Order: sequence, then structure tokens, then C-alpha cells
Amino acid sequence: MATCWTTAGSAGPLIGNDHSEFGLLDRISAAAEAGFTGFGLLLEDLQIAEKSVGWSQVRDHLRASGIEHIEIEMLNDWFRTGAARQKSDEDRAYLLRAAHFFHPRHVKVGGSIDGEALDVAVVGDALGSVCDDFAEAGCAVAFEIMPHGNVNTIGKGVAIVDRANRANAGLMIDLWHISRSASTFEEIAALPGHYVVGVELDDGPAEPLGDDLLHETLHDRNLTGEGGMDVAGFVAAIRATGFSGPWGVEIISDEHRARALKDQAHESYRTARRFL
Repeated sequence: MATCWTTAGSAGPLIGNDHSEFGLLDRISAAAEAGFTGFGLLLEDLQIAEKSVGWSQVRDHLRASGIEHIEIEMLNDWFRTGAARQKSDEDRAYLLRAAHFFHPRHVKVGGSIDGEALDVAVVGDALGSVCDDFAEAGCAVAFEIMPHGNVNTIGKGVAIVDRANRANAGLMIDLWHISRSASTFEEIAALPGHYVVGVELDDGPAEPLGDDLLHETLHDRNLTGEGGMDVAGFVAAIRATGFSGPWGVEIISDEHRARALKDQAHESYRTARRFL
């Protein structure tokens, strides 16, 4: 699965530029031509496409291109209150409408990266509410573990999912994030399969480049197998859980953003496919 940032051109998360210079239809074509059978739809991309070409054309092009698996993202601040929650609820309603239209296998949701303490009860209960909404669209909810957030280990992610206690709740497990966390591949391999909703491949230096993990994850990831992380070990651990869904490829870096669209798609597919 080509996750949304893998074919986003010069755009990227939290860099002040989340709108790709490439049209969504062209990005879908590039991903399919490279070999991908899954595609990630970002909320902002969906908003632009709805106004420019319409969702029906996007859906038809996904089908005609052989895209079988779809994910949508990213829902943030769903566990907060006040203005942030109001914006999150608006995004949630939009993504829920997209879920009913595109029938994705899952929606990605993120936790706090602001350094606040984790309240498992608050976040878990809020996740349960999100899951109830998306269950109506037949959509799973993938909570992404991030080393720079307050849900930064497998254990904390499991605690959140357990608190939510919904059949469609699970984790998004990314090689880069896990490699920079205190969790181990052995912990992943020991997970009952229902905890793993989605998986993402990428790579990076074996050791952190500094103390700012958020900056590193946004600017310095490598193509899969072209860094120093144990890709094969990660794949083996994920397979041990019984995971049978599509393998996402999420390449986010300054180097990748400088590539041409077809190179973004082909290189990300080629390098990840070697391990599968």
C-alpha cells in the first residue's frame, strides 16, 4: 500500500506544506504502475479532490487502476476538549463520510505529541467512541504508536486498545517508530493478531541522528532496506502475529520529497518489495 505521503511530491506532514503539487488521479496511476495494490487517502487530499474532480472519479480511478486496499487518515485530537476537539470532530465527520463512500479497511488516528502525561482511561474511552462511529462504515481504527508521543510503546498501545474494548480497534505499527521506541520486535511477535490493524515499512539510520525524533521522522527516513534498521526482523515479527493485511510503505524525508512522482512510487515499491 502506498501510504499518502509516499506519492505526495514535495508535501509532507507538519512541514507547512500538506498539499501535493500532483493531482490525486496521477498519484494513484503512478502507484498502480509501480505495483502497489493499496493507496492511502489523506483528509486534505480528499478535500481538494472533492472540489476538483469529485469523489466518484477518484473511486472509479482507484478501481480501474487495480487498487484493492484503501486507508484514510489522519484523525488527531479526538481525545481532547475545547477548540482542538471541535476541529477534530469536524475532521471526524468528514473522514466518516469518506469511509462510507470509499470503504477503506481502516482509518489512521494519532495520539498526543505535545509531551503531556498519558491518561489511559481518557484516551481509551475516546478511542472507543471513534471506533463506534467508524464501525458503522465497516472500518477499523488504527492507533499509531509514535516514539515522540505519549503512546510510545507496544505496551501503552495495547493498554489503549484494551480500554477501548472495541472489535474494530487496533494498532498501526511502523518500523521506524518501533525502532526508535523502547519496544522490541519480540513484543510485536507475541501480540495476538487482533491488535495489529496496519503495518508500515520504511527505514532509517541504526542510531538516532539526535534528540529530536519528530524532526528526524519528518525529514530523514530512508527507503526500505537503505538504512540501518532491521527490516527483515520486523517483517518476521509482524508475520508471527498472523497479520494478513496489506503492507503499507511510508517514506517521509527531504530526499524522497525531491524525487519525481514516478520515482517516488517506483523506488518505494521496489525497495520494500524485496523484503516481502
